[in-house]
Amino acid sequence: IRDRMEDIRKQSYEAGQYTETFYFPLVGRLEDEEYGDEYEVDNRFLCSYEWDIKELVDKEQDSDLDDMKEYFYDDENARAKMVTARWGVDEKNGTLYGKVDFKLREPFTAEEKEKVRDWVSGQNSDGFGEGLEQRPIETEDGDLYVSMWSADHYFIYDENEINEYLSQQQSGGMKL
Repeated sequence: IRDRMEDIRKQSYEAGQYTETFYFPLVGRLEDEEYGDEYEVDNRFLCSYEWDIKELVDKEQDSDLDDMKEYFYDDENARAKMVTARWGVDEKNGTLYGKVDFKLREPFTAEEKEKVRDWVSGQNSDGFGEGLEQRPIETEDGDLYVSMWSADHYFIYDENEINEYLSQQQSGGMKL
């Protein structure tokens, strides 16, 4: 059954002719049970556990047999365009970001894109992301918890916006 579900998921993913990806910062906190300490970790630490974080995100989605797009109710036209909505992580310029890849039948309009962006933020803070950040990743230093939402310096950028942001960051402009 698992192989059949994976085949269906792959075929659905390939059916989308267009892709829209949104990126957002990740926050990690480490819990040291031995000393009872909890502290935020930097992105280098997150990058060193990229594979484990990807595995956790995939596992969190695989435990739910439906595609995350099934939880989008904010705009019928945007929903009709969606083939899949899949969370993941991606390293860009040495920083690990969370992302959502949408496979689409046709591109979002500007208005639909904003509704989708708001939905992603809600999923990251209260939906998918809330469940994810309660799942520990065991490390040598303690349990790592990864959040896809933060009240500080939060953004959701599309592909063009993230590239502009990274370009400005490299030139000393925009700060996170």
